[in-house]
Amino acid sequence: MKFNVVVLNPPYSAGETLREGSNRRKAGGFLARKFVEFALSVARDRVIAICPVGQMQPKKTAFREQGLYRIVGSIKHFPGVRLKEIGTYYFDKQTIQPMYDETSAPSYTYSLDSIFSLKSTIQMSRNLLEPQLNTEGAHKVFVTASKPMYTDNAQLIQELNDVSRGHWRAVINHNGDPNGMSYISLASPTDTILSGNCHYFVLPNAEAFEPLRAYLATQELKEHAKRYKLTATNSRAFMKTIKLPDYFIEELQTNAEYQLAVNSLVVA
Repeated sequence: MKFNVVVLNPPYSAGETLREGSNRRKAGGFLARKFVEFALSVARDRVIAICPVGQMQPKKTAFREQGLYRIVGSIKHFPGVRLKEIGTYYFDKQTIQPMYDETSAPSYTYSLDSIFSLKSTIQMSRNLLEPQLNTEGAHKVFVTASKPMYTDNAQLIQELNDVSRGHWRAVINHNGDPNGMSYISLASPTDTILSGNCHYFVLPNAEAFEPLRAYLATQELKEHAKRYKLTATNSRAFMKTIKLPDYFIEELQTNAEYQLAVNSLVVA
């Protein structure tokens, strides 16, 4: 029997079972993916399935060949569910079309990835650092992009050893915000960034900050962020899909000092 449309919210996993020869329990097997595969076998046209993203990820390429064209993040509709993400998966078996994800999105030679640092250079955790900071002081420390704090302890700043100091930077924390870049702040060459909590863009000068912030706030990039973050991806892949403004491309091509700073700080 075939159906024109199949809509399902299948069981996600089998129940726990006892390990053979032991009193310890093991997690049940994945079921959601098997239900989706069955739904595709009995559907003529469309399938809409609500499933854990983690279970579906290994089969995403194969599913795309069967008409998967859109994944919408849906965890907000399931309060209390202990999963990182739940997706609503849309299939159209009659029309194989590109799906907006990290493999089909453009990757630019000169992208935000070119001036974006992900690697934490400070080994001290926020929980250890924050009690040593105040609301004012001689040295500014970005605990997060939206929360600068201060200290008069020059020794502490030296111990933090932020290798990006000496450069203007745009401090950012966009993770968890599907609609854009969230907070972005300007860090001077003397400021310290707790880069385990927030990432940063390397800037050629302070004047580059406002044009970059305006560029990141454009509706086009907000829509891009919203679409792209509905797929399973990471910060690095996301930054590769956003083209650098022409101003930064020119700086990277002509400013040897800026190019050296970018190459030394940005970690692949």
